[in-house]
Amino acid sequence: MICIAFSAMYFEALIYLAARTRFSKSKALEIDSQSYEKRLQILGVLDPDLLQAAKKFRDSRFDLVHEKVILLTEIGKKPILRAQDVADESIAFVRSASIALTNGA
Repeated sequence: MICIAFSAMYFEALIYLAARTRFSKSKALEIDSQSYEKRLQILGVLDPDLLQAAKKFRDSRFDLVHEKVILLTEIGKKPILRAQDVADESIAFVRSASIALTNGA
């Protein structure tokens, strides 16, 4: 869980710095309210696989960090996430996003 939360914090900082570098502070703050995938698109990252990974990362992070109790009758209606798998995917996503932003996507 810690890895997922810190991956999100790192990504938030990375995307803000990229927006600040490419645009202005006010534009970076405006972009900051968008979804992860929308922010990447605004910054020129258009790789559909990376954008899909951004959505999955956003959704998984939210589900795990804001986890709610579910009834036994609800099991199976949503996929059960394994924190270690999500952590591994989080690291891979942030690494790929960092490379895409650094290469001036």
